[in-house]
Amino acid sequence: MRVIQVTDEDCCELLESLELARYRGKVGAQDVLEGMPDDQRLAALHRHFHYVVCGWLQKHGANPRRD
Repeated sequence: MRVIQVTDEDCCELLESLELARYRGKVGAQDVLEGMPDDQRLAALHRHFHYVVCGWLQKHGANPRRD
């Protein structure tokens, strides 16, 4: 087992990166989301959330993959 310490500043960075407004600001993201049915839109947002969190964990030394 490994212990990974993060600061409050690190946590604030993660929360800021998860803001939906940042995702909506990406080129084409709004157009894609608008054309999707609700269930597909929710799945796309969940994938984006997962991608951001996994990247953040890896940046701080974690290995978030399931083996």
